[in-house]
Amino acid sequence: MGRRSGVLLLLLLAVGGAFLWPVYRAWRAQLGVIPPGVTLGGQRINGRTPTEVEAHLRRLFTEPVAVYYEEERLILRADEIGFRVKTRVMIGQARAVGTRTYMAKAFLFYLLGRPLPPHDVPLLVEWDPARLDGWLEEVARRYDRPPRAPALVVQEGRSSWRPPAAGRALDKAASVPRIITAFKQIGGDRVAHLVVKRTPPPRPGIEVLQRALQTRLAAFPGIASVFLRLLPTGEEAGVHANDIAYSGMSTMKIPILLLVYKDLDHLPQGELRDWMQQTITSTTGAGNYTANKVLAFLGKGDPVRGAERVTAFLHSLGLKNSFIIAPYDWRHPPPRQVKTPANQNPRFTTYPDPLVQTTPEEIALVLGMIVECSQGKGTLLAAYPDDFRPEECADLLDLLAENPVTQALLPGGLPEGTRYVHKHGYAPDTHGDVAAIWGPEGPYVLSLFLCTPNEWLVWDLSNPTFEDVSHLVWEFFALRAGGTR
Repeated sequence: MGRRSGVLLLLLLAVGGAFLWPVYRAWRAQLGVIPPGVTLGGQRINGRTPTEVEAHLRRLFTEPVAVYYEEERLILRADEIGFRVKTRVMIGQARAVGTRTYMAKAFLFYLLGRPLPPHDVPLLVEWDPARLDGWLEEVARRYDRPPRAPALVVQEGRSSWRPPAAGRALDKAASVPRIITAFKQIGGDRVAHLVVKRTPPPRPGIEVLQRALQTRLAAFPGIASVFLRLLPTGEEAGVHANDIAYSGMSTMKIPILLLVYKDLDHLPQGELRDWMQQTITSTTGAGNYTANKVLAFLGKGDPVRGAERVTAFLHSLGLKNSFIIAPYDWRHPPPRQVKTPANQNPRFTTYPDPLVQTTPEEIALVLGMIVECSQGKGTLLAAYPDDFRPEECADLLDLLAENPVTQALLPGGLPEGTRYVHKHGYAPDTHGDVAAIWGPEGPYVLSLFLCTPNEWLVWDLSNPTFEDVSHLVWEFFALRAGGTR
């Protein structure tokens, strides 16, 4: 029985082999140089010769790559960086998988209609690092840019700021892997986004605004002076801010009213308050009349003495170029001659009123002291702790806010809804305005005086200058704070 079983088994094997041999030969004939079940770089690739397989690999992995520098689209070809697939090495690794045992297993799986377990030969590539670095260097040269501070732009007589811009710089080392990865992809995935580092724009110092103000005022056909102080930081900018004397005009009504609060231990009331209010709100000569009434109150009936008290008060605050020595509309010779560093400047003269003078810096500093006093700090409270209270300074700011000129001069350059107070003054050849403005970086005081000596200063010349300078300052602080309004 045992011998018969062995013979029967051999017979069956011979018959099975005779039957399977043609099937095996047909199966092997349709195979290429890559063993079944083996992929190259994740792709099923076959070919009857290694040359065909190499060509197929090159077609798949050496197509151009779309490279993006942010929004800029660039095309990079494989030959530009010496990129190539190591086809022969990969084919050799794939063929080494096809041992007799593996092929027998593959044939068995074929007969059973089952897929072989996957076996992938990783994609092997190489490139020229120097050529890729050179390509990236050229991209950086074309598209990198340093951070940019705001800059003044003057068009058709109007000034504006070119906004700041962040800097950007290509990170070459971090971008290389992205490019190579893109070359290893197939189809629409062959895209590389370069690594670009952003640098925030520099925060411009006040000197940038200083230069812009100089440029803008150089276009005024006369004598122009400006002063700016940002109260939270103490930063200042100015053009001839304290070396040219100007007629003080109605801007000097601010220290007149301020001295009333120093004298009183309560808020002004009754007739005195009415005079103070009319001094600010009147658009006719009545404002001078009521200002003289206030001077008389300060001088205990003598407006000249009241004016001298205002001058002494200003000097006590360290302001040596500001004075008033007689009431408004004085028709008599000056009570005395006042010499100041500003009105003795031989380089410039505005032929200022000998009775009332100031500079943009000093009158702005007075207004700035009032704002700081309203906040419970600053020079007034330090110099006169028993004479001023924050609520008094806030009350004076409320009076100044009643100025009816709201759409012109310095306020005319501000966005709608901005909080401000201001006091302006007119003379035939001189216009001045001083304002406290609550801006993007906190309150600041701004004062601008314009003069065409001995010539009538027309409104159509002065007012656009006031509005332009005010807008310029506001936009500077808005840009520095991170936006515009």
